[in-house]
Amino acid sequence: MILTPTDVLKRMKVILEDAVKDIRLEKAVTNSADYKLVKPNVNMCYVPPSNIAFGGYTVPGITVFVKSGADDLEETKLTLLIGIQTYDPGTTNERGELKYSTDGYTDILNLIDIIRVALKNNRKQLGLDIEDELKWGFFEKQMHPFWTGFIELEVRLHPIANPDLENML
Repeated sequence: MILTPTDVLKRMKVILEDAVKDIRLEKAVTNSADYKLVKPNVNMCYVPPSNIAFGGYTVPGITVFVKSGADDLEETKLTLLIGIQTYDPGTTNERGELKYSTDGYTDILNLIDIIRVALKNNRKQLGLDIEDELKWGFFEKQMHPFWTGFIELEVRLHPIANPDLENML
């Protein structure tokens, strides 16, 4: 079966949603009294230009997108980036008072570990040929109370010889 980049993103989304289905993290809110734990939102897309607002995206979130691709006669390689975003201003007590901290990076590290294990355990089952090396870390700029990290990986595909354009668009 020939997979397109969109097919790969859809399969990656399935892996990611399953990996975090039991995880609950703090939802980004403007008032600490609205504290709530939620499952991370999983999206497949590309980060839009900064001057375009879009709805439906919430933090905590995981976004998978194609960073780049390369083709030759034998195979197609896609570089995927999984962006991970969390919110952690600190600890809120029973009275709704917030004690600020910079411990939010631990949520990113824990999600990276969970996703790494899920990718290792599911890559053959979902028909994805994922390279063994995963690159991961934090984005350079962190804007407290939001925390951002990433996993970068390569997926190998058979090249698309005769694309079915009607079903792709």
